[in-house]
Amino acid sequence: MIKIPLGIQIAFIFVCLFFGIPGILLLILAFMIHHPIPILFGLIMCACGWIPLYIVIRKRIVKGQMLQTGTIVETHVVSVNLAYYNLFGWRPYIITTQWHDPITNLIYHFKSPALNYDPRAILTENMTLPVYLDPQNPKSRYYMAVEKVPEIYLYTPKIDT
Repeated sequence: MIKIPLGIQIAFIFVCLFFGIPGILLLILAFMIHHPIPILFGLIMCACGWIPLYIVIRKRIVKGQMLQTGTIVETHVVSVNLAYYNLFGWRPYIITTQWHDPITNLIYHFKSPALNYDPRAILTENMTLPVYLDPQNPKSRYYMAVEKVPEIYLYTPKIDT
């Protein structure tokens, strides 16, 4: 299982609640006094608080659905890079893979969940990783199973020179 550092989880929840709860209270107040400015600020605060939480919950739901009902395909590793974002001082690694759909003759690119470790020493460009996807919507409904990547490293035979 991919673990986000506890400090990052706590900071994320704090920020969501710090903006989300006052945003709801501000919206309630705005509707009581019938003034548009608090409505605007309430909507902005709610968006800052609840949209990131919605995204995280949606990703977990898609992961669960794909692990249960998704079609598994083997994808080829393209690259491993640091994420473009920095979340409270945490900058994870992201694996990018690709898969050629023989039916539609399209190439799909998939990104892994955030990783705490650098998997570049483990993965090479000719390796494959399993991706569970929805055949009807493979662009947005997929889950890359990277839980086994550290095990690949542990069981890879080491060659001494």
